Amino acid sequence: MAYRIHRSNKVVEDLELTESDGTVVKTLHIDVDIDAITAQFRAQYNDLVKAERAVKAAQQAGVSEENFQALYTDYGEAIITILKTVMGEDNTLEVLEFYEDNYIEMSLQIFPFIADVIIPKIRDTVTASKQQIKTRFRGRKW
Repeated sequence: MAYRIHRSNKVVEDLELTESDGTVVKTLHIDVDIDAITAQFRAQYNDLVKAERAVKAAQQAGVSEENFQALYTDYGEAIITILKTVMGEDNTLEVLEFYEDNYIEMSLQIFPFIADVIIPKIRDTVTASKQQIKTRFRGRKW
């Protein structure tokens, strides 16, 4: 029997940027190597959640405009960092241009793709990797 090795899990999707009337402005080809981004994505996602919570807390607390802008900038940078990881530098620039740097609108539209497509693939990859490690190293004598 031959020893088998496998390629990394990839997500290949086309993402259409459309106007409110449904007119397709641009189609982005997303090609993500899930194995390669898993650890990096998790850390970045945690940073995004912290930045989002800070913005919400600042809104409720009524902080000064200057402080709010700093928190909002941190939130925007966290979004961009995740997009670069998931979509690549060029596609991220296309999305930023399309949304004219409106981070809130952009995140409301882009994050369902990440939540529905990318995150489940990352979870599946982590689960499969754990199982593979258990299977391979069970009963081994070093």
